[in-house]
Amino acid sequence: MTPATARVRLVCNGSSYRCPQGAAYKTISSAILSARPGDWVLVWPGVYHEKGSDEAGVVITTANVHLRGMDRNLVLVDGSNGTAAAPCPADPARQDLTPRNGIEVFK
Repeated sequence: MTPATARVRLVCNGSSYRCPQGAAYKTISSAILSARPGDWVLVWPGVYHEKGSDEAGVVITTANVHLRGMDRNLVLVDGSNGTAAAPCPADPARQDLTPRNGIEVFK
């Protein structure tokens, strides 16, 4: 997909900040599901409780989709779905490659 045909999909649920004009998606998952190769999914500051499936809150299966929070300190994605038996340990050596708050990245 060429840069001229790539689209930006803006996500905002209004949980912490007023949504800007043009925010068409309330969940990250809904924006990702409609994204095409080359598209950007921009996440407005707020708290997002993504509950996609038992395995993952957000699954990206389309190649070359870019996902970015609009502020690294103000975008919180909680993928735990409230089902964790115990919090993930802060010590990386004790994490044993388990996801933290349900966030896991596969390449």
